[in-house]
Amino acid sequence: MTVPESTVKHQWQFAFVQGFYSRFGFLFKDFTFDPNEFEVALQSDQSELLQTMICDLLQLARTDRGERIGAGNWQNYLRAYLAQCQGSLPWQLVESPMAFDGDFNLLDSQHKLLIIWGLCETLLQNNPDIHKYIESRTNTNLNKKGERSDPIMVEPFFIDHQHKYYYFNDGHPWLYRQTDPHEPNCRWEAVTSSEDEFNDFISSLGTSSSRYDKLLYRRIQQAIRPEIDALALKKRQQERARLKTAMLHNNVEILSSRTRTRNKDAKYTFGEEGDDEF
Repeated sequence: MTVPESTVKHQWQFAFVQGFYSRFGFLFKDFTFDPNEFEVALQSDQSELLQTMICDLLQLARTDRGERIGAGNWQNYLRAYLAQCQGSLPWQLVESPMAFDGDFNLLDSQHKLLIIWGLCETLLQNNPDIHKYIESRTNTNLNKKGERSDPIMVEPFFIDHQHKYYYFNDGHPWLYRQTDPHEPNCRWEAVTSSEDEFNDFISSLGTSSSRYDKLLYRRIQQAIRPEIDALALKKRQQERARLKTAMLHNNVEILSSRTRTRNKDAKYTFGEEGDDEF
């Protein structure tokens, strides 16, 4: 079943992949991506971001020490891996037309997302480095009663007037909400996916007459707003640094060009009547 392109960000697998990279970035040398970039990449005919993600995930999932998976062979490795995993969890949930033949870039966004989610889920279940990390974090994360707590579990932080739970992954302005509080196995939906949407949503909670919404507003302002503001500041600083570097590079090119022009030898020509020209 193909989900319309515009709804891919509402799939719970989208949040799963985002959370997976947020918590296990050490596996990918702290490689990170913006959720908005991920959404655009899933809907693109060809994406360097998705290619990088799949190459890294396949490299970690493989058990042999063959050639490095890269731009020239990743699709072949992906087809072989999908064919090998068909019928096993979580792949029995993924009906991919690429399992035996086909081009990943031609798949719809839903199938692309399911394949990447499946690779992440497989690593979560089988990768020894992830297991060691979880075990080490679990042993050092004890609650007040001395009980172990799960360091990677995403837990809801509050509910609204409809008794729907809200979730937050990391510093990006993406809020997720429970789709149906009456369904035991309900999933999430993306309520906000940009800073403007986040600000508008928070404003609506602040003006709500519901006690639950007002409490949710205060909770978000206290627990989430600082993270989002810090990430936004970091992005602005990075953008200013990028522009400054670009300006310096342009200035160097201009100075270099002027120097080359000044160092050129003058060319003299003489007219027929003896007038000097240069």
